[in-house]
Amino acid sequence: MIDHQADRPDTLAPISPNPPISVNARFVQADFRIVTGYVEPHFMAGYSGGRKGVCPALVDLATIQNFHGHATLADPRADTGSLEGNPCHDISLAVARKVGVDFLLNVSLAPDRAVAGVYCGHLEAAHAADAPTWPNTPRPSSLPPEKVAATTWSSPTTAAIRWTRPFTRPTRACAALCRPWASARRC
Repeated sequence: MIDHQADRPDTLAPISPNPPISVNARFVQADFRIVTGYVEPHFMAGYSGGRKGVCPALVDLATIQNFHGHATLADPRADTGSLEGNPCHDISLAVARKVGVDFLLNVSLAPDRAVAGVYCGHLEAAHAADAPTWPNTPRPSSLPPEKVAATTWSSPTTAAIRWTRPFTRPTRACAALCRPWASARRC
């Protein structure tokens, strides 16, 4: 097991000159590339898991900063439960396709943190099979503006949430996704 260090050029292999993108060299050079993770609604990438096991997980620091940058996040399609035209999803998927992933293993967690589903196989097909298991993902924009949950841990594993004003998309997404499962308290 190795610890990926996005800020160490000597551990990275370039995969694209324009835009410049580098990926963990051990992953790029591997004979067989496996990505693992879990899938849940994600406040900017639509859903976690899948392609995110490569980008942002194994890319260089500049690519991570681009992925999480203002230009990407300002796009209204970079939202919870949204994959179509989502720039975060598109960037991540393009990098994963460029490197190549031979096998994906993702799990979904139930509210009690038990494994609710296991999805494996082709990167895109397995991820596409898992994301719809989150039916009726609440859209943050549909929440009342006066109460929104904030947390430092992503749903559904959040144990406690705090109510706050909806200043950011992450807090609105958190409210939409955590409310059914978490205990709440006033701050």
